[in-house]
Amino acid sequence: MKWKGWQQLRQNKKNGISMVVVICASAFFVAFAAAILYTAGLLTAQSNLRLKEERCNQLATSAAKVLNEELLKYDNRSSDGSQNQSFYAFANKFLDDTQYLDYSEDYPDASKYNFLVSDTNLDNLAEAASLPAGYGNIRITLSKEKNSAETMASVKTGELDIAAAGTNYQTEIDRIRNTTVREYNLIVEVTASCHDTTYTCKTEYSREEKYEVKFSHNGVDIVWDGSNWHKNNTSGEIYTPEGSEAIKYEFLPQTTSCVFQENVYTDTMQGGGTDSE
Repeated sequence: MKWKGWQQLRQNKKNGISMVVVICASAFFVAFAAAILYTAGLLTAQSNLRLKEERCNQLATSAAKVLNEELLKYDNRSSDGSQNQSFYAFANKFLDDTQYLDYSEDYPDASKYNFLVSDTNLDNLAEAASLPAGYGNIRITLSKEKNSAETMASVKTGELDIAAAGTNYQTEIDRIRNTTVREYNLIVEVTASCHDTTYTCKTEYSREEKYEVKFSHNGVDIVWDGSNWHKNNTSGEIYTPEGSEAIKYEFLPQTTSCVFQENVYTDTMQGGGTDSE
């Protein structure tokens, strides 16, 4: 009986150990299952975030590409109004019009100009009444910086040395007419907003302009036809510059070329978090 009792105790002990093992194993599997669910939740949240980020990226880069193509589409301003509705024409107006202030670090908000869809919800820039819910929205920000060392005024007049030009003025005339003025830089920022995520593409352009040039000698306006000088226009009397007086030239406000050159490209991502829907 004692032996049996001892055996029974040993058996009960084994059963107790087994129960502890079972409880521990069960607790482990419960914790493991919870971890799987938590990880799955994180992956889903991260997937939603990546989808929003990708959508913002595509919206911003696509819009920036369209604006870039519009700016690079033309090589001079038209006088017939054919460019009036183009971003190129508006960009030139933005740079030339004094109502738009030059960018200043002292008052950056006042010298950056934002353009949005007209019915945008100003409390939530990702929404506009004319756009489908959850589609996202675009904001275009323009600013301009003036290059004080390179303005039209700095190259407005000059002299063509007759002795240096010899009898062939073409090389010197071409050099003068090809003088490029980069008076302004234009900064274009395209920001896409989708839910609580934003993505910004920033591109900087320099505007390069060439101008009409007027030549004169001893008070007489002269025009070069490729071989000879003429008084007033190419149909006028042939004119031969003589004496020590240099041929003078003056840049006129009419452009012969006006192009935008892309300088810098950057982008930034902001926001994040899980989709609240």
